[in-house]
Amino acid sequence: MLRDLEIETKPSCAGQQGRGPSGRRRVGLRRVIARCSMIRPVALGSLSRAYVLATVLALGPVAIASADAEGDRSYLALERAERVFEGMRRFADMQWPVLEVRDQPDSAVLARRGREVAETVFELAGARADMLAALAATPGNVPPELGAIARRMQEAEADLSAGSSAATLSESAESTADRDHALIREVSDAMALPDLAAEAGVTGRRIKWLYESLLTEDLQALRAMSPEALEAGVKGIMAQTREADGETTIPPLRRNLLRNETLRSLRAVLSRLPPGDLATLAAFYVSEEGRAKRNALLHAFRHRVDADGERFLLRMLNEKR
Repeated sequence: MLRDLEIETKPSCAGQQGRGPSGRRRVGLRRVIARCSMIRPVALGSLSRAYVLATVLALGPVAIASADAEGDRSYLALERAERVFEGMRRFADMQWPVLEVRDQPDSAVLARRGREVAETVFELAGARADMLAALAATPGNVPPELGAIARRMQEAEADLSAGSSAATLSESAESTADRDHALIREVSDAMALPDLAAEAGVTGRRIKWLYESLLTEDLQALRAMSPEALEAGVKGIMAQTREADGETTIPPLRRNLLRNETLRSLRAVLSRLPPGDLATLAAFYVSEEGRAKRNALLHAFRHRVDADGERFLLRMLNEKR
């Protein structure tokens, strides 16, 4: 389909070939979609790790359920799942140097249209409903204290983000020194939030692939494809972008990097919680109910990321046909 997609080919993937700016072989996307195996993401130079974390986590606080609200909603707020999902829309603003495309007059127009489409496709209300439905279908209750703990975590995060006064920094240092670091690591490793952030990076890969293809390729091959071929091809791209997480993956979009950076931030927040809150969280996450709720949330989030990502790609590609 789009000729400038950079891939690693199998012998059966012969097609129109050339060299991209990074020197790797390029093959027509029409053949890629029909026959080839795995996208090879473009390797860029140094990129700020903060870029993707800011994209995923930089939105304002999501409203947290009141103390007497239903437990699954409190758990959803604790994990910041809505915030992470909503933050994925910011990938639609992607520009150079995250894109390996420079001096393209159409890039700003494409990003503007991408953001408009992302606002409608990555729809928070539907994602929230799906996640809550998955949690409701999972047996077991969450501790009634989770709503209050989620609020305290939100306040701690705000304090750490401010970080302007010496008193705040001193208090944070004392708080961290007094905490059980092993327990903090146990809780942070058990929470779903780091894996949710890593999932969001998959959307960034897909948008990067889309924009680079549309900005650098002759669209005649795209327009010649049948709707069925395009849909089948997009499904292949969805699978390939989810699998790609090796050395050639752009560092800010690697799942392990996103997860580790989120863990670091999460542990700083947890270090400011009272000991009783940490004990409550630890007991919940090691329980059968806690593990089941976490798995249900991750499954629902991942499903929604893939479903909405596929709709986004198809809509943007079809607009160019």
